[in-house]
Amino acid sequence: MSLQTYGWLVVAFPLGGTVLIALTWNVLPWKLHGYLGTLAIFLSFLSSVGALFQLQDLGEEDRQFYRWYGPWAPLTPAEVAARLEGLDACWWIVGGWAVDAFTGVSREHEDVDVAFLRDERWVRCYAVYQAGLIRLPDLVQVCSIDKEFHISPIT
Repeated sequence: MSLQTYGWLVVAFPLGGTVLIALTWNVLPWKLHGYLGTLAIFLSFLSSVGALFQLQDLGEEDRQFYRWYGPWAPLTPAEVAARLEGLDACWWIVGGWAVDAFTGVSREHEDVDVAFLRDERWVRCYAVYQAGLIRLPDLVQVCSIDKEFHISPIT
């Protein structure tokens, strides 16, 4: 299972147990509700242990990245194009995806690099934020300097 799945299970088990107890409070014996609650907490604990093992398999740099930004789900250039459709600014794909297109040799990518003209910096910042491609704290940092965006949906 993925790290993100474990994270959702940590939240889902206690929530599901609470809802089940709330819906069956007058149908099931009280003692059974205690077992259900304990089982939900135990399953949540097991999910957190699974997440810990997933994190330990990552390198130090990846662990720090997950700590600050959460799971990263890379987009393809086509998905970026769909999100930026209708943007009144000149943009293009650069970096690894551009090298793949030029050489005809493809590989796995962790992000998509998007370049904009320098004069259109504030248009691009607003458009990228509106498309849900960057978080607000990152937006302020990126828009205050000239650099490329590393695009991934916020999860």
